Amino acid sequence: GPVEGATVCAYLPGTTVYQSVGITDANGQISLPLALTAAGNLKLTVVKQNYKPVVDSLDVIQAAVAVGYQSHTVDDDGSGTSSGDGDGFINPGETVEIPLVFKNYGNSTTATSVNCVATENDPYITLGDNQETFPNLAPGASGNSVDDLDLTVAADCPDGHVIHLNLFNASGQGTWPGGFDLLVRSFHLNLTAAVVGGTDTLLTAGETADWNLTVRNAGLKTAANPTATLTSLSGYITVNDGQASLSTLAPGAVGSTSANGFNLTAALNTPPGHVALMRVVYSANGAAQADTIPLQVGSKSITDPTGPDEYGYYCFDNGDVNYAQCPTYQWVEISGSGGGTSLSLNDPYENQDVSTNVYLPFTFRFYGQETNRITVCTNGWISTTADPSYSDFRNYPIPSAPGPSGHICPFWDDLVTSPGNVWVKYDTAGHRFIIEWYQMNRLYSSSAQETFQIILYDPAYYPTPTGDGEIVFQYYNIVEVNGPGDDNPYSTVGIERHDHHDGIEVAYWNSYDDPATAHLQNGRAYKFTTAIEYLVPGTGIDITLTPISPPLTVPASGGSFSFDAQVQNLGSVMVGFDAWIMQRQPSGVWQGPMLGPLALTLPAGGNVTRQRIQNVPGTAAAGAYTYVGYVGDYPGLKQDSSYFSYTKLTTGDGEWVSDWTNWGESFEPYLTKVELAAVPEAYNLKQNYPNPFNPETAIGYRLPASGRVHLRVYDTAGREVATLVNGWQEAGVYQVTFDGSGLASGVYLVRMEAGDFTATQKMVLLK
Repeated sequence: GPVEGATVCAYLPGTTVYQSVGITDANGQISLPLALTAAGNLKLTVVKQNYKPVVDSLDVIQAAVAVGYQSHTVDDDGSGTSSGDGDGFINPGETVEIPLVFKNYGNSTTATSVNCVATENDPYITLGDNQETFPNLAPGASGNSVDDLDLTVAADCPDGHVIHLNLFNASGQGTWPGGFDLLVRSFHLNLTAAVVGGTDTLLTAGETADWNLTVRNAGLKTAANPTATLTSLSGYITVNDGQASLSTLAPGAVGSTSANGFNLTAALNTPPGHVALMRVVYSANGAAQADTIPLQVGSKSITDPTGPDEYGYYCFDNGDVNYAQCPTYQWVEISGSGGGTSLSLNDPYENQDVSTNVYLPFTFRFYGQETNRITVCTNGWISTTADPSYSDFRNYPIPSAPGPSGHICPFWDDLVTSPGNVWVKYDTAGHRFIIEWYQMNRLYSSSAQETFQIILYDPAYYPTPTGDGEIVFQYYNIVEVNGPGDDNPYSTVGIERHDHHDGIEVAYWNSYDDPATAHLQNGRAYKFTTAIEYLVPGTGIDITLTPISPPLTVPASGGSFSFDAQVQNLGSVMVGFDAWIMQRQPSGVWQGPMLGPLALTLPAGGNVTRQRIQNVPGTAAAGAYTYVGYVGDYPGLKQDSSYFSYTKLTTGDGEWVSDWTNWGESFEPYLTKVELAAVPEAYNLKQNYPNPFNPETAIGYRLPASGRVHLRVYDTAGREVATLVNGWQEAGVYQVTFDGSGLASGVYLVRMEAGDFTATQKMVLLK
């Protein structure tokens, strides 16, 4: 079949040294520009990793007639159809005219009725006039186009971008494919420094400060009186003054916003060491350039979590008491009389390492990949990829190439099963699966018997922002031992993404690189999750949803259920916050808000409980729903959450229910503003957030009527890379998550189709 991503190199020996190199597309095809002036033998080399290379050749001959591109000029003088600055170069934001010169490269026949059609596949370019005609061309003769090509360049087209125009060349004697490249010149401001005003040059939680940028113009064009516009991609940072200006910057020049900079405020509940992403757009010459800049708020200490990694996992330990995700060490004994099942693995001495596959009682999501079967190894690790042939004993750092795919390591070392073994148990009531390594010895060392465990939590009952399952490591008895000389010393503790390029390393070789990491010891608990809720000492908002008369079921015709919603201010000062409810549908798509967002203000120690009723329409899909309440800053910052589940049945009659209305007792007098969940008035596809993103982004959309919805993501070549929604949905407000982990950086398009409505938004994946 077609081979995409192969490198093709063309070379013509015996002439001026010349190479043309490119990459094959999804169809295994490539068009290479070749400036050939003589016949000869063209050498081709095709290579790709893990493929056998191909070396071949083609004979280049001179035909009787062959019409093609010879040269072009750039007309941006502002007359005719052009609109530019007249510098003779293509710049962002311009409309330019491209007169062409064609040549008959044949040796005996005149080309008549010469014409060409230009096409492009470039997200930054729009072609206007794309057809040109030429005079008759004798063999070896050249001629100018009667008119010119017209193209408009997007304002955000980057400096150095190469536009490739495909040409379909024709005459009365035949047709020939061709093409040529155009270079875009613009300014390109590279950040050299970002400094917070004040004595410590570090923005801290609750602080308001100036923020100044120093940049260097690394582009090919002067930036005339550039301006900068700043927005925050973090819910923790408020931009008070988002406009700044710089002096004119010639290529290579350096400038600063210090004379007219930005002003920011970090929220009081910003986690120490949080890295906020700030988006700045530079504008000059009618062009725009976007950049994403990290801004650290405060510094981490031993009471803060490790991470996040690139995907968004954090590691909390049981000393991180100012976070809602702080785990509590609660050993769950499952060996022997604990009710677990021994895996009866036999690894008594060196080179007897063994792994086995174990089925999970629920679907577990890890780094965006779902599984219901894991690999368990005697050497203190599991893998979310079922492959019992892998049982590596020699531990390595995280991330690194060695080790299995989807690696979870509570204590990766060379362990043996005498006298212990590995046990598993499903805690049905707790919706969690436990793996315990019980009294495992180190190879050649019986001085310490290691006992530790992993707890995997069912994501359907323990929701996280990314839908990934939470993981807890617990240590009942643990001792780090150097080990045999031919092994890597000590252990590895952490988690690793399937592609081995991302992860969180807690410990390796008895060292801890992150200052926030608490050291391994008896009674230690580590929790890995993509959620983070920082509770400012002396403050804290808590929400509890309690279903009335569970278990909750709704008949096929629709119905309703009741629940109590309790909100508490646990702190010592009055607090304003948002409260809202979302639900996860059986398909996995999040719907809502079902209630709110409500803007509430509670005094210190305030406690309010209200009974609410949720309608469920007969048209709702059958299956299990997770109903989740949040408090925080809607929609991105969640300080606390609470949930319960209900089931929509496939059977049962009753009065037909037609809507998702949420009603009941008011939250007055604590209510300062309310936006009740209602059926939207119009279809809408929102811009994804954050944008740019890496690797995940949220996409919201609204449906004023029930119907079939398609939400798909395409690359700029028009290839579909993901289907996010494909099915019937009720009227309402929805949000889905797009994960671009396996994709290259670049521009992607998300397209929504619902009834007669279609809409597209541009997304930028920036790794």
